[in-house]
Amino acid sequence: MRFSLLGTMLLLALSGVATPAQKVSMETEGGIDTAGAASFSQYVFVDGTSWNALFRYVAAPAVQKVEGAIGPTIKLDKTTVKIQVGATSRSQAMVAGTLAAAVAGHSVFYIADSKFALRDGPNTLYQKLFVGLSRSGSWQARLEDLQVGRRQSFFAAGAEYRKKWGGGHVFVAPYYDFISGKGGVHAGIRR
Repeated sequence: MRFSLLGTMLLLALSGVATPAQKVSMETEGGIDTAGAASFSQYVFVDGTSWNALFRYVAAPAVQKVEGAIGPTIKLDKTTVKIQVGATSRSQAMVAGTLAAAVAGHSVFYIADSKFALRDGPNTLYQKLFVGLSRSGSWQARLEDLQVGRRQSFFAAGAEYRKKWGGGHVFVAPYYDFISGKGGVHAGIRR
């Protein structure tokens, strides 16, 4: 049952039912910390002229799940806001959003992703902020925060370097997690 909702959302988004103007993009990211804990995520983003959808598979030490969400896209001058509502394969409702803007010629990208347990388990709030350090966007400051219930699971700060490649870019992002006291690195590709 839980995969049928995600599958239906994916089919509707990819079939062109909502609008003929669609763009599909992806992000694949892997990471490892200094203790050897690895993570992996695969996103597929679908954007119409006034709507957006996202689908994600994630595997990390404490979680493995599939997510799907859809919602409106609001464009205001040089700022874009995307809101998504959906569900996960772990019986969670999902409300997420992104904000993309330019401030003084530098890119700013913010993600807020909340999950609400429909059965047992805590609610979560994940936040990520990218701020362009260079006008070209090749260097980004990167902050990540995860709240699980009332506990802060991690707060990581680092930099991300992006190199254009094949219609997208590859990236590497070393970080330090102030909660665990461990460093690590994320790397991947966005297209």
